[in-house]
Amino acid sequence: MAEEQLHEALEGPSKFITPGPGFDASKAKGKSVYIVAADLSVPFIKELTEGTVEALEKAGVHTTVVDHKDNPATANRLIEQAVSQHVDAIITSSLPAAVIAPSVEQAKAAGIPVVQEFETDPGPLSAEAKKIGISAQLTECSGCAGEVLIDWATVESEGKIDGVGFENSGIPFGKYQVEAMNKRLEEVCPGCSLKWEDVQTPENWATKLPTLAQTAVQDPSVNFLFPVYDNMAELMVPSVHAGNATERVKIATYNADKAPLEALAKGDVIAADDGQPTGWLAWGAADQTLRLLSGVKPVVDEKVPLRLFDESNIGSVGLNEPSETWFNSPPYKAGYEKLWGLG
Repeated sequence: MAEEQLHEALEGPSKFITPGPGFDASKAKGKSVYIVAADLSVPFIKELTEGTVEALEKAGVHTTVVDHKDNPATANRLIEQAVSQHVDAIITSSLPAAVIAPSVEQAKAAGIPVVQEFETDPGPLSAEAKKIGISAQLTECSGCAGEVLIDWATVESEGKIDGVGFENSGIPFGKYQVEAMNKRLEEVCPGCSLKWEDVQTPENWATKLPTLAQTAVQDPSVNFLFPVYDNMAELMVPSVHAGNATERVKIATYNADKAPLEALAKGDVIAADDGQPTGWLAWGAADQTLRLLSGVKPVVDEKVPLRLFDESNIGSVGLNEPSETWFNSPPYKAGYEKLWGLG
């Protein structure tokens, strides 16, 4: 079972799957959207935001981009700012709805829909999110990604995983990956071990992750490190080298950003990295937003697929090409434009 899911993940997506019914997005032309990004210093967030702007502009929507830098107070202030400017919709990323409730409730009172990114895995909005004023969500299946990483490590180790994971509980989205990995480990590698370290907020990663990784690899039984985001993984690589553990320890991680994939391509200790096409996610965020601006019910899942990279396929990936080419992605932009009545 692990091998089947692993093969599919290594191949990547084969076709564009429409997330919901088509609609006339021309109704959104001339409207304005405020994008409250999570942290534009993170390559994934930067690329996601730029892609969302590109997609919305295709439909003639005006955008303003601001950055809350994972700070709840800043996020609330920026959402309130958007409300005061009478925008037509707001997109906000990564912070849980409960944390930004004061400002989202203001948006709800003003009749401004809010699209939330990356709080839960795909599925219906929670009752709490609806009550606060979240109108739709865009998310990736981090649980699916976690399952694939466990499948990969199980096959790679022939069922002998002794791993240490690194999470950031300050961003609740990551818990879905952690829970899925723990559950999958019980299913496919019941005699294996996975312990977790919690390193909250990216500001602490540079100081804490190298030390925690160095401590982990001092245990001679540890053979895998599982940081939930691959920009965490980059900070851990020197510790594996310093601990003379490069022949024993492999890093398997999530997001498929360029720098970690370059390390993977060089045969360094980052040995597996999976993620969804960032551009496809960006256009999915635009799809949800355009549905709301056009008076159409948002979808439950944008159906953005996953691809896993390891030594078996990284050689065929042109990492200097646009990231959307890395995933064997079908022409999703044309798919969305057709869905919106623009193509």
